[in-house]
Amino acid sequence: MKIGVFGLFLLLFFTPVGFANPVQGAHIEVALISEVTTVKAGEPFTVALRLQPETHWHTYWRNAGDSGMPPRVQWQTPEGVKIGEFQWAYPERVPFAHLMNFGYSGESFLLAQVTTPADYALSELHLQANARWLVCEKVCIPGEAVLNLTLPVTHEPAVIDKKWQSAFAKTRAQLPIVVDWQAQFQFVDNHLVLKIQNDSLNPTIQSLAFFPIEKDLIHNAAPQAFVQEANILFLRIPQHAFFKTAPAVLTGVLVITRAGKTDSYEITAKPDSVLLPATFLQAQRIGQVADNSATINVTTEVTSFFNLLLMLGFAILGGIILNLMPCVFPILALKAVSLAESQGLSVERQRWHGVIYTVGVGCSFLLIAGLLLGLRMGGASIGWGFQLQSPLFVAILTYLFFAMALSLSGVVSFGTRLMGIGDSLATQQGYRGSFFTGMLAVIVASPCSAPFMGTAIGFALLQPTGIALLVFLALGMGMALPFLLLTLFPQWARFLPRAGAWMNTFKQFMAFPLYLTVVWLLWILGRQTNVNGMAIVLIGLVLLAFALWVWGHNPHVRPYWQWLHRSLSLCAMGLAIALLNSSLLTPMTTATAIRVDSAEQRLISAYSAEKLAQLRTEGKAVFVNLTADWCITCLVNEQVALETPVVQQAFIDKKIHYLKGDWTNVNPEITALLTQFKRSGVPLYLYYAVNASEPVVLPQLLTPTLILDVLNTP
Repeated sequence: MKIGVFGLFLLLFFTPVGFANPVQGAHIEVALISEVTTVKAGEPFTVALRLQPETHWHTYWRNAGDSGMPPRVQWQTPEGVKIGEFQWAYPERVPFAHLMNFGYSGESFLLAQVTTPADYALSELHLQANARWLVCEKVCIPGEAVLNLTLPVTHEPAVIDKKWQSAFAKTRAQLPIVVDWQAQFQFVDNHLVLKIQNDSLNPTIQSLAFFPIEKDLIHNAAPQAFVQEANILFLRIPQHAFFKTAPAVLTGVLVITRAGKTDSYEITAKPDSVLLPATFLQAQRIGQVADNSATINVTTEVTSFFNLLLMLGFAILGGIILNLMPCVFPILALKAVSLAESQGLSVERQRWHGVIYTVGVGCSFLLIAGLLLGLRMGGASIGWGFQLQSPLFVAILTYLFFAMALSLSGVVSFGTRLMGIGDSLATQQGYRGSFFTGMLAVIVASPCSAPFMGTAIGFALLQPTGIALLVFLALGMGMALPFLLLTLFPQWARFLPRAGAWMNTFKQFMAFPLYLTVVWLLWILGRQTNVNGMAIVLIGLVLLAFALWVWGHNPHVRPYWQWLHRSLSLCAMGLAIALLNSSLLTPMTTATAIRVDSAEQRLISAYSAEKLAQLRTEGKAVFVNLTADWCITCLVNEQVALETPVVQQAFIDKKIHYLKGDWTNVNPEITALLTQFKRSGVPLYLYYAVNASEPVVLPQLLTPTLILDVLNTP
């Protein structure tokens, strides 16, 4: 009897039948389980990674959506044993603030098929899974564990494990059915348009959701519009902000609810032109029924008229404020001079100059908007001020400002058409000068971002092309409005000084702000490249000055000497331009760290999405500063607010981690954060209080008092 009890003890505790070790992680239990308790050599069977998060916590699907990470496993198996890819049940849409993730809010099973060779000789099968996962609620916690599963191998048919039988069956019922339906897709007008045709679609669809396998194709949080016409289904979904290029084929999971029953299908669509039916384009309400009795379910994100008016108002207001930013000051000063000089002109001609200047500003904003939207549709992750991320563009702008400054200083005289509406205002060329002054004002304003402007541009970049261009046009209208009003209402100009000899002195004086602008641009260039890149442009400036001096000082009357002077000038100019092609004007790789000021106990790091997630997971207070060396607004904010002793001491006292993101050169991680908060350019300031789920978004113009108020808010 004693032997029998001892044998029973051994049987219960040392027989490796379905032996698995569940792991209890933070807010989740993870285990490797099997559908069978015994394995027959040569016959496939199924195992699963079981994830059981706590209530209100969730894990992720294969495409996690806007954030998150799908579970991953590295297998270690005996020789000859093969394990297939995970089979994923269809996901849920898991909203988080303005983001949308794809995952599972409850218990989930990721199935994988295991195949042993027919000549497998061992008496047991040991599987090891090195698993990694991410579980999230208001914060996200990564986890990893080594999971083990040991099963006996016999020559008998495998025995189903009753404990997990229903779980495996339920999961299989939620696996998308791989179908070969006729499907075409097209990316057009910032939207994915999808056409699917099959007789299985005949029953009326109550709701649906499309989950692409590939990331960054659709705007995950946007409602998905669909139309059903008999056995044809049309979908229209806004594309992702970081959409690059259309895939060769589009694969995704279509989850459909009909008569209270939910089915899922894995479809593969081929690229082709898709023409939406007229009934789709006319639908404005959810559940509208067309005359042909085709049911139309529309849940598309239609920009409301009120929101559009609000954003247009923000754009106009931001454009007006943009005139007050330091980067536009030289142009404003020259325009003020031109107004004083033009007081003798007829009212009609002054008004025309104002209108043409406005057209120049508007055309420039539309040109930048078209380029910005086109590059984003082509896959570039860029935003407002993107052109200043190019050292070549900064170098060209440096040449331009230097030439303008030389002209105002009297080194060379080639008119002021490019700088303001000046001496040639009374001529036909003055109208062209008005137009190009407007264009130049926009170019020099590109590093700046005014209050309200960032919100308007961020809104525009998520809209269809027509609405986006309208918002940019409103921004240009706001920028041109002060000068336009002065020309439309000449009586206001009486407040300006009368024209006189002081004008020439003032123009020469205004050369010095332009020289300072050149120094600032050279500093940006040095930060983008290195001192060698800056030296190349300095050499180019010397050649440019020489070329302009030779061109403007040609006292010779004889054609031969005139030809020689101009040839020498053109050669010097050509060399200056050729230097712009130097390999030294190549952006440096973004530094991985800004600086560490341990002496002052300041917790400063370079921004990265991983670093921010880590600090938030640890429950730390974080202040994020997204900036760029070419952003004057950013630099002013740092000097007058962020770098003041009182603010820095508050960071130290409250143990606030300061993450600084440098967007001087292209940085996709920073662009992603800007897009997340619907901004298209820097600056962006975020404050995450201890254990806060959402940050406080600070204004674009900072003061020490404002920052301290935010930091002291409970």
